Amino acid sequence: MSFITCSTACASEIPALAPTCSIRKRDGGIQYFIFLTCDATLPADPSVLANWQPLIDACQIRISPRVRGQKPKGTATNTRLDSCTPETKTGATKTFSFASYDTKQNLSDYDFWKYIDQNSTGLNVAAVGCDGRIYPFTSFALDLDEVVEETKEQASFMDGVITITETYIMKPFVIPGLVDLLIQEQASLCPTGTAVDSAPTPPTTTAEIIL
Repeated sequence: MSFITCSTACASEIPALAPTCSIRKRDGGIQYFIFLTCDATLPADPSVLANWQPLIDACQIRISPRVRGQKPKGTATNTRLDSCTPETKTGATKTFSFASYDTKQNLSDYDFWKYIDQNSTGLNVAAVGCDGRIYPFTSFALDLDEVVEETKEQASFMDGVITITETYIMKPFVIPGLVDLLIQEQASLCPTGTAVDSAPTPPTTTAEIIL
């Protein structure tokens, strides 16, 4: 006779995998970050590039200078929810660490990074991989400063760590042409009263924005 004293939640359907003939490696590296104001409304159909233009024109979305970045393994928070079951993952912190050597002759890169640093609580961020994968927009914390090395032969650069809270693996998306469009519009000026002219209102929630 078996007496069940503690129940375990069962998984249902395990997703299928596409067939492959050999191991397919994805490229590493983070090359850009895309910043989006927290009050921005994302396009109903994000696959159409023209639908992003109003956000670009209003300076509600902007791509960063080129960076050298990575995403190491996140740190999970495990909690025992009751006396009978094992610990369960209840949260996780993930980071993107980066350095940006992409300077602008007119020093506008300082303006950009300073604005991001000052207004990080009113923005969402998406990381862009070297192969064009874009990780979902999400709220974030930022640790950023300029590093100036000690000799002329060395460099000065922006060094940062973006920290996000996301319990599970983030699935990236790909929108062909979006990164190129944002790069093309990188130097476009903002209308008065938007983006760099006024700080966005901090979000009331930390809900992730997923396309």
